[in-house]
Amino acid sequence: MVEQKAQSDSYPVKIVDGYPQLRLYGRPFFAHSAAFFYNRIPRDEWADSLVKLKSMGINTIDLYIAWNWHEPEEGKIDFDGRSNPRRDVKGLLEMLDQMGFAVIARPGPVILNEWRNGGYPDWLLERPEFQMHPAARLDGHYPPLSSVSASNSEEASRIWLSNETHLKYTRHWFGDCMRELLKDRQATAGGNVIAIQLDDDQAINRANYNGPVFWKYMSTIADYLREAGATVPVYINPTDMRVSAAGAQHNIGAMGQWYFNFAGDPSLRWEDTATLQFYTETLRTQPHFPPMIIEYQAGWYGTGDDAYAKAADKSNTLLSSRVMIGHGLRGLNYFPVQDTLYPAGYEVPWANHYYIWESALNLARDERPRASAVYRNGRLLAGLGAELASTHKAADLGLVYPISSFDQPSLTRDEILKISRAQMQIQQFCQLNQLAVEYLDLEFQPLEHLKRHKAILLPVFDEATLRKVEAGGREEITAANDPSQNRNSRTSTSTQPGRLRLSELAQLKLVDYVKSGGRLIFTPAAPQGEAIKSILNNPDVSIVPDFWRNVPIEPGKTNREELIASVQASSVEFVSRLARMGINRRVKARISYESASGSGGESVGATIEPNFITTMLVPDSPGSKFAFVGVTSFDSNKALKINLNISDPASESGASRIVVPEFRLSARESMMLPVRLPLTEVRGEIVYATAELIARDIANGRIRMRLYSQASAEVALILPHAPQGAITIDGVAAISSYNPANKLLRITIPDRIKIQGKPDQAGDRREHEHDIEIVYEKGLPELSIKNSRLIIAEDNQVQVEVANRTMSPLKGILSLQIEQGLKHSNSNRDVELKPEEVRRLTFSLPISEKAVSGDSVNLKAVLSTDNNQTTYRSPKVSLEILPRFDWELYPVSTWPLRPDTKQKINPPLIYPKDDQAKEAEVNLKLVNNSEETITLSRSSMLVNSLPVKLGKDEQYMNTFIYGFPAGTRSALHPFSISVSDGRRTETANVNFVALRKGEAIAFSCDIDRDGFDDYVLENEHLRLIISPRAGARSFALINKRTGANLFTSAGGLRDKFVELDPADPTRNARRKRGMYGTFNRPYAAEILDGMGKQAVIKLSYQAPDAYPAGVNIERTVTLKAGEEFFTMDYRIKIPSPEAADGIQALWSSNSIVAGDPAFSPAEFITAAGHFDFKTATSRSVDAASGLIVSRLDNQNSFAIIWRSEQMNTAEIEMKEFSSFVNLKFKPFIDGLNSYRLVYYCGNRTFDEIRAQSSKIIGR
Repeated sequence: MVEQKAQSDSYPVKIVDGYPQLRLYGRPFFAHSAAFFYNRIPRDEWADSLVKLKSMGINTIDLYIAWNWHEPEEGKIDFDGRSNPRRDVKGLLEMLDQMGFAVIARPGPVILNEWRNGGYPDWLLERPEFQMHPAARLDGHYPPLSSVSASNSEEASRIWLSNETHLKYTRHWFGDCMRELLKDRQATAGGNVIAIQLDDDQAINRANYNGPVFWKYMSTIADYLREAGATVPVYINPTDMRVSAAGAQHNIGAMGQWYFNFAGDPSLRWEDTATLQFYTETLRTQPHFPPMIIEYQAGWYGTGDDAYAKAADKSNTLLSSRVMIGHGLRGLNYFPVQDTLYPAGYEVPWANHYYIWESALNLARDERPRASAVYRNGRLLAGLGAELASTHKAADLGLVYPISSFDQPSLTRDEILKISRAQMQIQQFCQLNQLAVEYLDLEFQPLEHLKRHKAILLPVFDEATLRKVEAGGREEITAANDPSQNRNSRTSTSTQPGRLRLSELAQLKLVDYVKSGGRLIFTPAAPQGEAIKSILNNPDVSIVPDFWRNVPIEPGKTNREELIASVQASSVEFVSRLARMGINRRVKARISYESASGSGGESVGATIEPNFITTMLVPDSPGSKFAFVGVTSFDSNKALKINLNISDPASESGASRIVVPEFRLSARESMMLPVRLPLTEVRGEIVYATAELIARDIANGRIRMRLYSQASAEVALILPHAPQGAITIDGVAAISSYNPANKLLRITIPDRIKIQGKPDQAGDRREHEHDIEIVYEKGLPELSIKNSRLIIAEDNQVQVEVANRTMSPLKGILSLQIEQGLKHSNSNRDVELKPEEVRRLTFSLPISEKAVSGDSVNLKAVLSTDNNQTTYRSPKVSLEILPRFDWELYPVSTWPLRPDTKQKINPPLIYPKDDQAKEAEVNLKLVNNSEETITLSRSSMLVNSLPVKLGKDEQYMNTFIYGFPAGTRSALHPFSISVSDGRRTETANVNFVALRKGEAIAFSCDIDRDGFDDYVLENEHLRLIISPRAGARSFALINKRTGANLFTSAGGLRDKFVELDPADPTRNARRKRGMYGTFNRPYAAEILDGMGKQAVIKLSYQAPDAYPAGVNIERTVTLKAGEEFFTMDYRIKIPSPEAADGIQALWSSNSIVAGDPAFSPAEFITAAGHFDFKTATSRSVDAASGLIVSRLDNQNSFAIIWRSEQMNTAEIEMKEFSSFVNLKFKPFIDGLNSYRLVYYCGNRTFDEIRAQSSKIIGR
């Protein structure tokens, strides 16, 4: 193992008593992180998204820095947004620093992330040394070695290392990233970057062998980062890595991945905890790096062929995250919190243009059901993150995971799966018995880690053992890889004698452990090995049978009653054996189910309950004496009644116990309960609570606690004396009792329905949260902060009022403690007050001009008396950061991406007030945020308005009327308004749209603000938005009468080809080259007619990869005035006779909202009759009929009309939430091929549309 050098206090990882902690600015912190896909979010919305994330308790931001996004052409690097606003990653990093976020950077060189070419530059991949097929490159597939590395890390690494071009350019790219972005922002340099990732999805899958060549490649690119100035930890991000601790000898960490596996059930189940614990525990075996999941989502992303991602139970996020936190996880990165939208052309073929996970927030930052769990975790960690970040799981038993001690190259996939499956069965058996285990890696962890445990359990895997184990355990993989590609994994099921023998190092470590007084338990037999033989007769070495054999780990295979019965006898025997060794479980829970009436309940026997999990977290530092107990219920229907008996963390011997009274845990609920949490300021502690504590504060003689509970609960505190005043819950007198003998104060939180509390004055109390206030001492000096906000680019004067309520003088140092995210600072001044004097003191708090509007700063005033004997504190206040003035334009302009998601259009599109487009008006709202009166001047392209004076918080609405030039032939009229207060000038931009009744218009505008123009065709009835750079697809066909968008984010107007390259060796049909047509190709766009009786645009693309010899595509889209339909005329030119092979043909594919829950029930009508939408079915339509109509609801109909002589086949392909209308034209003939389609969007019936179809298609 590489010797770990002593690290400075600024290094983001600190080893405390053998446990690695995350640190920033000198403090431990739990990384409650979110992946922030900035290239999928408009630049002007970054700040709003980050403010929202911070309000949810996110403290860390994970950034993929895509090489091909920032260097789209060789040598033309853009980190500041000069070529596209979304490339301003320098500005983003400045925002993150201002807001106090920690940052994890992922610069590649490959980032995958369902991003075009995995982030690798197209101009590099076209070189022959990368051996990438041109069609695959144009499709945006990942580099070829990305799929190889999933199954054969050694081979992929060998090829990467042999590619001098790759190494040379990677070195340059890393140098650019470090020099321009990261070097000076590292935590080691006083910044906020805490870790940098190497590549993406390396070392995934436990069957994958990561040998010397792999580590040479990882070390090589790690060296590139380090030579460019990287001084923070570097890491890889495997899913289910075989040996997570293997990077220790290379000074490379591992952060894991976990995604929910649906397995036919949208709800997380008890069996899923096998993987959750396994992943957490294997990461915890790293002696040098804290355990963190860098890609976490209790769901999966939406595919490129449907409108929604698969729906998972909303409770999955809370349950899965709390299970991992309870097992000792120290960082969790939601991947992502917010769904986002690709810039045109940067998808991979299998991903949706709307990068949907159905995550906590949609594109517009509206909250979805998963948001509740993010808030729950965020609020817990915001209040108690430092304590949780410095704790580890209290294990009753060490559990060796021996896989690293076997000969790695010779292990077969079958052996690995059997070994890991048996390991998880043992782990789950212990979990059923409330025995907490800690995984041990005999190769990479020191002997001291073994000595933490009174006893260690060693599973022994030989040929006889493995024969009894099924290899059915599933391998967890990411979206970048397919199980079918594990072609290089050894699958032999035979085991050579002695090959699964522990290494000599491992054997000697076990011998030393026993000699030091540890107890070693083998199951189901003694291992082979010369060193092991020397301790087999030692009384502290024993063998137990395979008690764990019947424990299932596959979801859906557990019958609760059968499981309990199958392990009952062996549980009693095993737990009794451990008790005789002096091992007493840290947490014992007696559980019963709550009956329907809410009282009594049926016994579930002993402590075995598959639907319940509990663990204890204790401090890394031996001097701290608090704990947390996590409790989680997986039962979907009934609440659990729980009685806890827990080891007292303050007991040196561990013999003392704390009995927690019975409490109720709701179905599919999880809480983290405090135990002996100190209240230092009053020399007290919270002994226990049967509710989740999320904040505590002591100020002005009052103890304030915020707790979460869905049911009645109890809080027990030890306080030196009885409270001197009232105790309230949510402002209402509480039921409480104080025992002066044991100094115990008990407070009862009644059921929420019984609380008639006062409204939450702060406005931030969420559902099931309660505020307890204890007036503990009266007559003390009182401190309060009087400001209500902070102003950007000003030296704010913070007023701290100190009221000396005593009859004695008060003298000391007054400190203003400032917290902005994870950043903290102090400002001090001397203070002296006479008896009963009240004084306001002023502190200077400059706010940078780069601060983010809507961000907040937490302030607390602390007065330390001269002798440091007494400290007084103010309540913590959170002050919003605002500009001196705000402005907003009305009406707000949006476009409907999905029925539940609208994206703002900025600058807004403002339409005329009258049919003849003479005038349009826009309203400008102004707000003064400063403490003083300000004067605002307003100037526009037309007129300079008189200055307006606004007092504090005063608002003013200004209307601007724009007169369109008479006879204008331009559809789009840009307009700007400048607003200034003499210090700061802001510009509000507007686009007035000259749409007259009886006309149609076409114009270009960056509707989604991705840096690439969209093209809009519009009349009084419909609006069609086309994205030329996204394969000229349309993501919006809007019925203006209803506001409904009839296309989906999979896209309408998709151009595909019937015949794929038969030489393509790709086995996965969904990853075939050309499978998705020209979905991401940049079409040239030209407006032929922009205003009048019709609007016309032309779109063209040369498709060189269309099998067999390429084609030239030209599409003319025409929208006539007053009509509810538009026409699409194709001209397909065949460049050579061989391209007309009698098979190849154009395929028009259109994803529509038929099947979306918002339009249910949808039906289809054809000449042959009608049929309802049915998930996952396809229906052929007679191509000769020339018409398909989808009646979406009573107000919206969609139809496509074609010329029957041009069409070969027609089909409705119904997905889960949408439908494709697939139209395949007749095979190409040599020369020019012409086709016409007509798209209808309105409210007509099938008969009405059919009656007009011949006339419409003939125009």
